[in-house]
Amino acid sequence: MQAPEKRAAESGGRNRPSPLARDVPPAKDALRALAPRKLILRALALGAAGSAAAWLVGIDLLGRPYYFAWAIVAAMGLYLLLAWLLYLRDDAFMSRPRQPGAGRSDPPPAPKALRGSVRVLLMAAAMLAALSLVLYFCFGIGAAP
Repeated sequence: MQAPEKRAAESGGRNRPSPLARDVPPAKDALRALAPRKLILRALALGAAGSAAAWLVGIDLLGRPYYFAWAIVAAMGLYLLLAWLLYLRDDAFMSRPRQPGAGRSDPPPAPKALRGSVRVLLMAAAMLAALSLVLYFCFGIGAAP
């Protein structure tokens, strides 16, 4: 009879649990890494605020569902614009370039991860885009004035 260590070594160590084997399936881990719960809740809140503003403009102010659909698209565009401007600010795109003869030859900085606010704005814009598509293709809202 072989020793347990030798059997584990021959089987490639399959007797020990995998470090990835936990109570949470790997797909949920990947989704949580991509979009944490706080980010999703904040994006939902921004999406709800954009939808409410679109409702006020389209239905209450202008009186037609057609304008409601276009106001959702306008809110989505506003969120994308804000996310882009925040990204450019963080990227130092708007700052002055270095002087060529400064005497330092530092390597270019590594790209930074997106800030939470940029990710929230992008996710809220994606939610508004999905809402706009559902309203258009399922209910015909925004198809004709």
